[in-house]
Amino acid sequence: MANPLPEYVKVRTFVYNLASQASDENTKMPSENELCSLFSVSRITVRKALQALVKSRILLTKKGMGTFVHPDFMMNKQNSWCIGYLRYNGELSVSHFSGLFADTIEMLGLKYELLFRSDMPDSEARLLETIRTLSGIVWDGYSPEESSYSQVAEKIAKTGIPFLVISREKTAYDTILLDSEQEADAVAEFARKNGHENILFLSDLGNLPYPKYRTANPSYPAIWRRLRKDGRIPRDSYCSPQQLRSRLQNKNFLKKYSLIYTRRTLVREVLDILTEHNIRVPEDLSCLVFEESAPQLFHGRIPAFVSCRESMKEHLLNWLRRRILQGDRCGTFFEKRVVRIQPGETIQNRLK
Repeated sequence: MANPLPEYVKVRTFVYNLASQASDENTKMPSENELCSLFSVSRITVRKALQALVKSRILLTKKGMGTFVHPDFMMNKQNSWCIGYLRYNGELSVSHFSGLFADTIEMLGLKYELLFRSDMPDSEARLLETIRTLSGIVWDGYSPEESSYSQVAEKIAKTGIPFLVISREKTAYDTILLDSEQEADAVAEFARKNGHENILFLSDLGNLPYPKYRTANPSYPAIWRRLRKDGRIPRDSYCSPQQLRSRLQNKNFLKKYSLIYTRRTLVREVLDILTEHNIRVPEDLSCLVFEESAPQLFHGRIPAFVSCRESMKEHLLNWLRRRILQGDRCGTFFEKRVVRIQPGETIQNRLK
């Protein structure tokens, strides 16, 4: 039979946990009388527990005021906070958001760790073991429709560690929602105001339909589906750069499409293909990019682009402040990402 813990250890553990959850050094600990009553122990027992925490610089006694969290303990605690970042199925760890995630984490003086999942039988167990050492988890590209995702998410949630998912669907967890409807409306309205009826979406994922949320999920396939559902764009308005090269053999192509929408990682490849066919941007074909691209790629012209960076940064900061810095575990965190379109010189206004 295991020996019971000494009473002063129970009191010390309880007070230490309170200090660990404190949001700042002004957090006051329960008085000796309160602890005596709570644990039904003597003042000598309580004092022994508190003195051990004061000696370890976890607590600080202020004469006539009470006992508070020691500033050194708060600083060490904050310096030890580490946020894990998991992307999609865990095989991809770098994206346009991962850099933003790192910048935002470091802005608050926190640390981060990239998390990975593999096809090895024990990968899930190893992932969960790593997660238990972290202060919070952010899962970028989470989809509740993927059973393998939802099973892992349930296990992460049960650890009690603050857990944020970035998803295109509402979930039971803290969520930053990637609102495809708002994004689709913004892109469609921008195209309409500039006289562009049809948009061609270019991606390195090839033809749709493709396995949803498999290993990559750039922004525009989701809004492509939204615009297709509303009947606002043709069915064949999605292709890869390689398919674009073959489509340009059709002389009627530019009569159907006057605007292309692509990721910035594909801009150079797409522009090379257009150059091969003597197609100029924006004189012959306008170009809208997802996230800011370099003017040098467009012969010095400032590209028009869709951006969500400021919105994502704001939402991530809100979650980190609430869940990590303030230690607030109440309720469910839910905010919607908003995309904004920055006009540029790669868009021709066909209405003028």
